[in-house]
Amino acid sequence: MNWKKCLAVSISILGLVSSEQVIQACADYNNYDTYPQFFGNEAPGKPAYMPFNFVESDLYYNNYNYWSNDFSSSTSENVNKQLILKEWKAELGDKYSLEQIEQIVYKAGLNSLFALKAEGRANSKNDSLAANAFYQFLSEKKGKAYLDYLIYAKKCEINANQELSDWNDNKQKPVQSNNSLKDEGLTAFRKEKNDLLKMKYAFQVMRMAFYAKQDDEVLSLFDQLLAGKADQSVAYTRIIGFRAGVHYRKGDKALAGYYYSKMFDNSDAYKYDAMVSFEWSRKRYDTESGELEQDRIQDIYKLCKTDHERAVVMVMKGLRAYPEFALEDIKKAYALDPKVAGIDVLVNREVNKLESGYFTQLIYAENKLPDARIWYYSIRDMNSVQENPSTDADKTYRDYIKSLNSFTDQLIADKQAGTPALWYLTKAYLACMQNNAPEMQANLQQATAAGMKESEKGLYQVIDLLYSLYKSKTITPQIEAELLPKLKSLNEVAKHAELAVYQFRDVMNHLVAGKYFQQGDTIKGVYAMAHAFTWDSSRVTFNADQDFQDVQGDVLSNLSVASLKKVQAFRGSNKKTAFEKWLVDNTYYTLPILKELEGTMYVRSYDFKSAIKIFEQADVPDMSFPNPFMPQINDYIELYPQDTARMYNKLGFSKRMAELQDIIAKNPNDAGALYGYAVALYNISYYGKAADMVAYNRIATDDNGYFKDASDAKKPRHLQEYYRVFAAEQYFNKAAAVSIDPELKAKALWGAAKCWTKRSPTTEGHSSYYYDQAYYINALKNPYFDKLTTTFSETRYLKLVKGTCDYYADYLRKR
Repeated sequence: MNWKKCLAVSISILGLVSSEQVIQACADYNNYDTYPQFFGNEAPGKPAYMPFNFVESDLYYNNYNYWSNDFSSSTSENVNKQLILKEWKAELGDKYSLEQIEQIVYKAGLNSLFALKAEGRANSKNDSLAANAFYQFLSEKKGKAYLDYLIYAKKCEINANQELSDWNDNKQKPVQSNNSLKDEGLTAFRKEKNDLLKMKYAFQVMRMAFYAKQDDEVLSLFDQLLAGKADQSVAYTRIIGFRAGVHYRKGDKALAGYYYSKMFDNSDAYKYDAMVSFEWSRKRYDTESGELEQDRIQDIYKLCKTDHERAVVMVMKGLRAYPEFALEDIKKAYALDPKVAGIDVLVNREVNKLESGYFTQLIYAENKLPDARIWYYSIRDMNSVQENPSTDADKTYRDYIKSLNSFTDQLIADKQAGTPALWYLTKAYLACMQNNAPEMQANLQQATAAGMKESEKGLYQVIDLLYSLYKSKTITPQIEAELLPKLKSLNEVAKHAELAVYQFRDVMNHLVAGKYFQQGDTIKGVYAMAHAFTWDSSRVTFNADQDFQDVQGDVLSNLSVASLKKVQAFRGSNKKTAFEKWLVDNTYYTLPILKELEGTMYVRSYDFKSAIKIFEQADVPDMSFPNPFMPQINDYIELYPQDTARMYNKLGFSKRMAELQDIIAKNPNDAGALYGYAVALYNISYYGKAADMVAYNRIATDDNGYFKDASDAKKPRHLQEYYRVFAAEQYFNKAAAVSIDPELKAKALWGAAKCWTKRSPTTEGHSSYYYDQAYYINALKNPYFDKLTTTFSETRYLKLVKGTCDYYADYLRKR
């Protein structure tokens, strides 16, 4: 992973206020993917504002576009770079491509440019850059001024990089001091006639003065060199930042904030840096508690000289508003200057807040997914409860939707900010939040009539899909037929647009599947979730957890056999509609997989003869497991040679268990058969080495193990056995009761003792760190220990237990 992905440093603060840094810790998940985001944040079509898109609970904005597969650099860096390259391209009369210019401006080394200047021509034999047309131009007389500047700029860049606290210890050594470069730049500035180069020289001069901490000179140079020469260039944008940084270092935070707002407004370049620096200037936090001590926003606002400047400050304030809503700030900015940039981004943020805090909860409440067994990081949480919004919160959100709707009406009427299509789409989505399908339809039609940009067409596609789902309380065959082309189309978009990947997934999971589950169609609900996500770049095959440890897998895994057979019948039917065929095709739950699950269900319910019939079928997947008939004193999950000397598949295991059942049925006093049966039941529980035979994948960190829990009553019978091993204990006791061999009795009672400890009580209010102690204390109270000690202490087996099991050894010492 590129280091930039893990360390986001505010260049403006780090470069302009070298004593302070903003660091964001490395995160490997998508910060935007924390709630179903159907509206997205791409419709305004403003890459420079991407760092200010709504991100739940993210203080310093992740400056990486998670809807892109390219994490090599931040969005801001890409925007800045493209603006600089385009400035060069325009300056040179569009004669050279951006790639050619980038190769020289960003990639060519200082030595290459030194050599070009010394030789006066591009040497095709020794110079890899010789074929570059821009490079050739620099060797000509008319390119000399540009070459001189680039050499100078690259020398300055070396010095500037010394100030960056990154992880690169191999920084290039400066060619000249900051002061020397400053003087050289001043001389060049005075001689230079070209406006673009003149501004670039001014930027480098002030840059060197700033890094030399010559604060007064920075302010003096600003007045001397740039009086009346403001422009929207990248260079001038950064110059404003140097001026702001000096005021910050001098302690005048409000004035610094004012100039950072001007830097933010000047161009699309370095907006992220200007914003973060603005926030550092604006707010002071308590270093211990992290509580806000002072907000200088009003002081900054008072320094503004025009309504436009005041509007910019309100926009910047709104772009940082969270968790509070920002509509009043947006209205104020709009009233001050209806054409101020960022109104569309701000409204988009407010819609995202509504999605996150309100619409998501409505979706979860109206289209409840089966939540008795929630999977989170592969952990089965039986206590998960989906809470609905409170009445007060619901009213607050509904009132806010009305207010936002009213403001979009004003934006449509005024035609000053954004586009009419964007505002109609916004209204359509707000109508969706209010479950108002006719209003959705009307606004979608208006958006179409208004004409849409490409970025708006993608949003239209998603909202139109939502309309098909919201115009009917249930998904009927007619709705399915309407959904099919729309879902296929969104899936096609997802091949090249990352946002659409998540939108398609959330539509299938939370809306399509959710509606099916609510209308009692479990089969289609399961397949909708199975058709939601894929790792396949062609998006032809779709993925589900092969261990059934996701929501849809858990639903399947806990169906009755009769219900599972209905799923099989649907999957195998040749009479499916086009939608139904699309729904099930290329998903994980094929007939062989469903058959294998049926066989596993029989194993879980100890119906081994029925399991045999399933596993004997040729197309049923097969796998092998450690010997489930191998007893062990301690519950070590690690495999040893003796565990794998003989492996069992589910068919072989079922045959042997069926044999043991027959033996026990004929002779209930066969202690050996009873003990072997009990050992196998224990070994396919959570605590055995063959647990995967019934669980598919035993999770070592599963909190359901070892301790009794209030959720036990919610668990289906097979999970109660998996975690609490009641049947295994029963058969161990039966074996002990009928055996006449003291060694076998001791083994059987030890097996029962292990089962008893898997229902340890917990002390309410204690953290999980207390559990080990609680388990230990309970183990010493094991009722089987007393009988083992008083009756079987002289057996070889119990002596082996004493030397192997710490719990039992401690029990003896305590006794």
